[in-house]
Formats: sequence, C-alpha cells, structure tokens
Amino acid sequence: VSEGKKAKIEEVALDGVKAFKTKKLVKKMKNRPRKIYLPQELDNDFKAIETFYKNNGYSEFKLEGSSVVFNEDKSKVYVKAAVAEGPLQRFGATTFSGNTVYSSKILAELLEYRRGKLFNQEKLDDTLRTLQDKYADKGYLKALLKPEKTPSAATGALDINFNITENNPIYVGNIDVEG
Repeated sequence: VSEGKKAKIEEVALDGVKAFKTKKLVKKMKNRPRKIYLPQELDNDFKAIETFYKNNGYSEFKLEGSSVVFNEDKSKVYVKAAVAEGPLQRFGATTFSGNTVYSSKILAELLEYRRGKLFNQEKLDDTLRTLQDKYADKGYLKALLKPEKTPSAATGALDINFNITENNPIYVGNIDVEG
C-alpha cells in the first residue's frame, strides 16, 4: 500500500462574499489553508458559513455551488464556493394567525427577538420551540406553527407571521404504574 502525500488545503476561495471578510468566514471551517483536507467535513463547513450568515441578518443566504480541485500529485487542494448573500435584514412586525387558545398578546411575550434587531435564524428557531412548548402545556401536542417571512416594502424589515394550526388537544386516557 502506497498512501502517498497528505493533501493539504492550499486555498479557500469564496466568490460573492461582500458583507464579511473572507478570512473571518474561512475561520469557521475545518478545511482551511495549511490544514489537512477532510472531505467528510466539507458539508459541515458550508453549513457553518450558512449558519453564520443567517444569524447575522442574511435570511436569504444561499450556497450556489462549490468545487474541490487537486494539483497533479494530489498534495494540494483548492476549495472554491460561490455564495449569494441576499439583503441584510432586520426583524419587523410579528403577527399571529389561526390562534384561538392563546391571544396574540400572550404569544408575543414569548418572542426571543425584538423588532429592529438584525435577523437571527437561531432566535427565530428558539421562538418557534417556545411557542410549541406553550401549546404543548395545554395538550396541543400536534399544533403546527409555520413562520412566514415577508419583506416589508415600507420599512425594509422582515415581517414574520406565525400561521398556527392548533388541531385538537390530546388527553391522557390511561396511566399504568408497575413495580
């Protein structure tokens, strides 16, 4: 068995990046210059960049394509990716539709984000979990909450409407205790 040389990353190029320094984004990756190439980590690297963008105001961020090229003796690797950042967005108005169990005012108190702050996907996901937990407290385990993001033409912010399908509550029929 001849293993050959270890393939090291020579360069990581990110096309379409304007909002952040490429160096800052490359630091989020395990596959970065002067490190050994880990093909199994490449998808996680791109997900880390996407998460960073979506937690810093870019809800429409997309990875448009990527490629990995080796030199002739396969000792150097060149990673290239094309991204579309989309516009920088802030949280706008939040509304609720389809809710009858809880008023919109009660649900609004559970929001993990504030109007006017930079869009953050993590905070939106946390809010969704909190709202689902609130419904589960009253037995609505099958409640569906779907956030609909709509850019506001007037303010330029990202308005969010939580479309709620409450379904029926689930009741405990029997509890058996053994031992």
